[in-house]
Amino acid sequence: MKKILPALVVMLVVCWLFPSKGFSYYENKLYCALSKDTILISLNSKDGGLCKKYIRSLELSMKTTYTDMIAIQKYIDKKQDLGYRKPLRDQKWVYLNSLQSVRLNILAHMKSFEDELLKKSKEYFIQSVAVYQKQLRSALKKFSSSPDEHNQVYVSQINQQIEYIQAMNQADSFEIFAVNLQKYLYLKQQFLWK
Repeated sequence: MKKILPALVVMLVVCWLFPSKGFSYYENKLYCALSKDTILISLNSKDGGLCKKYIRSLELSMKTTYTDMIAIQKYIDKKQDLGYRKPLRDQKWVYLNSLQSVRLNILAHMKSFEDELLKKSKEYFIQSVAVYQKQLRSALKKFSSSPDEHNQVYVSQINQQIEYIQAMNQADSFEIFAVNLQKYLYLKQQFLWK
């Protein structure tokens, strides 16, 4: 047990110290439907409970199990009722590992779902702005040759808009995608007034 204890402590410290940190852009919007063999992740609340609540519940169960294991180990160290307590400790260890496995599996499925959602969002966005992007490039050619100061401001805005589109296409997280989408939409609204 002395070899197992440090690994156990590290695993539980990670669960307790970082539960409030976000692990997913959509962590408050992802719903999980759990069955024995599958985990279904969805944005639809009808498909189950919040994944975040499942994870928190698993973490609390892990904490309780760990506390039980510490108490059992104290009795084992005192050599009290070893025939009963050692198998009980081992059962708790197996249970703790299974809880951690389910927790990590949910997190992995959430990450996979979010990665696929980001990929599809980028594909949809790029397809939907393809014509607009061509219009921006032709406007850029038209206005970049003019020495007029007003046109140069316009050229700068067009370049920014193209950069935001490219940044969204290259985004590797929803945080980056969302920030650039907001900038893109704001700047596009500015173009509507011109």
